[in-house]
Amino acid sequence: MPVIGDKGRAISLAARQAKARSRAADLVPIIEELRAAGVVSLQQIAAELNARGIRAARGGAWSREQVLEQEKAPLGSL
Repeated sequence: MPVIGDKGRAISLAARQAKARSRAADLVPIIEELRAAGVVSLQQIAAELNARGIRAARGGAWSREQVLEQEKAPLGSL
């Protein structure tokens, strides 16, 4: 079984962070659109994302906590 070294872990981390930033950037306009339409609570946003068939990061349904985390995370630090 191969052993992943520090360089491999760093490459993996960078790839996962880039994927997370890309996904967050894709969600920003959707959440802004929802807020502009009067969907303001975290639970309402989660429900609307689920109704639109937009899956959460790990493929499941959105919860209000996930929406909160999404909104708190600056795009540059994911």
